[in-house]
Amino acid sequence: MPKLSPHFLQLPRVLALLLLLHMQSWTLAHAGGDMARGEHSSAERLQAWHKLMHDLAGASESQQLQQVNRFFNTHIRYAEDIDLWGVSDYWASPGETLERGAGDCEDFALAKYFTLRQLGVAPEHLRLLYTTLAGNGQAHMVLAYWPTPQHGALVLDNLDADLTPVLQRQDLRIQFAFDARHLYKPEGETLRAVADAALLPAWRTLLQRMAGAQLSLAQLQP
Repeated sequence: MPKLSPHFLQLPRVLALLLLLHMQSWTLAHAGGDMARGEHSSAERLQAWHKLMHDLAGASESQQLQQVNRFFNTHIRYAEDIDLWGVSDYWASPGETLERGAGDCEDFALAKYFTLRQLGVAPEHLRLLYTTLAGNGQAHMVLAYWPTPQHGALVLDNLDADLTPVLQRQDLRIQFAFDARHLYKPEGETLRAVADAALLPAWRTLLQRMAGAQLSLAQLQP
C-alpha cells in the first residue's frame, strides 16, 4: 500500500483553502472569460461552492448529500474530456471542474466525493462506482454513499437529480468501485476489497496532483 501524502490525509482541513486559492489565481488570469450554462463565471461558481461549504457545516449527512448532488448537477454542464482538456481521459480536481464549469461523469462524481469529504463525511461511507449503462454499455461513473455496511447505498449521479438506492438503479451495471485506498469488487449487495487503488493510473495521478497543490498551499500559510 503506497503511503499517501500527510497533506492529502488532512484534506478536509485544506481543500476549501486550496479551492479559494484556485479561484483567486484563475480569476486574475481569466477574468471575464468562461461562463457555465450561460449564467455563472468561474469566480461565481467557486464562491457558491464556498458558501455551500459554510451553509452545510454541521448539517445532517442526508442534507449534505442532497445539497452537494444538486449543487454540482446545477452548476456544472456535461462535456467530454477531449473538448475540455484535449485528451481522451482526464480526471479533474474539484477546483478544475468548477473553474471550467464543465466535466464528464467522472468529474461530477469526483467533485462530489471530495466535497463530502471536506464536509466531514467519513471515507468508509463513500465509494466511487465505475459502472456501465445497461442500455448501451457506455461507461459511467457515479458516487455511492453507504450509511452503514448493513444498509444499501444511495447513488449520487449527474444523470439524476434525486438520490436513488443503488438496488433501484437497474440501468447501472457495477464493474468495480474504489476509494482513496482500495479497489473493490461487487459481490451481491456488498463490495469486497481486492486490490490497491493505486492501480488506477488516473486516480493515482489526481491524488498526487492534489497532494502537491496542498503541499504548496501549506508552505504559503503563515
